[in-house]
Amino acid sequence: MPVAGGPKITKTGILLEVDAANASSYTSGSSTWVNVFNPGTRNGTINGTLGFNQDDSKGALTFPGTASSYVDFGNIGDLSVSWSFQVAVKPAPSASGNYTILSYASGSNTGSWTYKLDYSSSNQSAVLSVFSTTGSARIVHQVTGSVPTGSWSIINASYGNTVVGMYVNGQPTGYAVTTGSTAGYNANNRLYLGGTYGLDSGFYTGSMASFFSYNTDVPNTQLVQNYNAYGTRFGLRPSILFPASVDPDAFRFIEVANIIDQTQITAINNLVAGLKANSLWDKMQVIYPFVGGTAYAHKWNLKNPADTDAAFRIQYFGAVNHSNDGVTSTGGYINTYFNPTFLEQSSSFHYSLYIYSATLSSNAGILEGGTATVYRPSVFGTMQVSNYQTSVFNPGQVNIPGFIVNTRTDASIATLYRYLTTGNFTNTNSSAFSSNTNNIYLLGGPASQPYTTGILNFASLGPGLTADESSTLNTVVRNFNIALSRNVV
Repeated sequence: MPVAGGPKITKTGILLEVDAANASSYTSGSSTWVNVFNPGTRNGTINGTLGFNQDDSKGALTFPGTASSYVDFGNIGDLSVSWSFQVAVKPAPSASGNYTILSYASGSNTGSWTYKLDYSSSNQSAVLSVFSTTGSARIVHQVTGSVPTGSWSIINASYGNTVVGMYVNGQPTGYAVTTGSTAGYNANNRLYLGGTYGLDSGFYTGSMASFFSYNTDVPNTQLVQNYNAYGTRFGLRPSILFPASVDPDAFRFIEVANIIDQTQITAINNLVAGLKANSLWDKMQVIYPFVGGTAYAHKWNLKNPADTDAAFRIQYFGAVNHSNDGVTSTGGYINTYFNPTFLEQSSSFHYSLYIYSATLSSNAGILEGGTATVYRPSVFGTMQVSNYQTSVFNPGQVNIPGFIVNTRTDASIATLYRYLTTGNFTNTNSSAFSSNTNNIYLLGGPASQPYTTGILNFASLGPGLTADESSTLNTVVRNFNIALSRNVV
């Protein structure tokens, strides 16, 4: 049970809540583990011989690891779209080395499974497996976290939006992006605590105090709050990695991109908060913060971190390099899968780019559109005329990086802004708009144009911005890069 006076667990979407320390859920010698959220449904039937230790963390069931010693909750509903759970466990060593903490499965190792949480006492690790299908083939997606033997741990897991994640004691251990159809489910699925339906081996050895399950992907700020509600009971420290003040949109990106550095987490949260406070968040359809230092972390769209072309998750072609400073090219480029026809008003369009480098080639492209038309920000003094811009800076401004915003808010005027600590530059030109259906590429493109050698550490795409909005965006992005100790100009 949660600590008296402490944070409460979320009840939104909850299906099942059992706790050995709650007399309404379990009493010594009982053959039923009662669902206190709704005692009339989804109660667990205890099979075999389970012990009860009322002095261990206010109350815990002990599982001997012998055949047919488990708790059967039956079918708890279709969890193929989204789900979450939390379990408090104290695994014990086992002669077999591996066993199952819990599972929601139907029949056997070849049946339809939704999820399964296994434990390796030799490696002292928990392995969360989630299952999907492609045609007749079953795909297993796994996330592993360190869980010590002989002491209490709280494990949270969640699935939704094609991403499965696991937390141990309030800290993220990893994420997996699922492919194929949604997580497996059929009407024969049964939730077992301590084993797997249809298997006669691998039963759990150790203690289990509580478990609760949801039919929704609980926001992970709330999962951490759930952990904090129970952690003190087991002598675990509260998690401050993701406090309740973290914006849910920032949190979703942090979760998917597997960002665990506290400085980066704070910077992302402040970036989202700054964009929302200045009414810029809804003006963006694509935001690439290029934070995390890896190809995996850099590919996600902050606005919609789903692993699909339609969500504008980027794909790399050729040699694209990654670091904590951002992305660079040595002959490669990025496909954003975004093109301006996705906008409701195609004549309203902006892109922003933060580029840093000591040297830039005189004709390298940072942003291109399609195989024929090249859109080049004028940090280089010359630029090809495009559908979205016709601005050219003076020769004295050549080869100076900075934050560039190119925007048009109607069909006849395009404005290019460049923001530097030494001064800001603006060039507005009358230019007729003509639609283009090509994707937007970064760092170069498939048109065999020269590639940029600069470091790109922020990009956005969306409807057109006003002069004030462009200036405010510069301030928010500059603060973001400064917080990450990136070079700014």
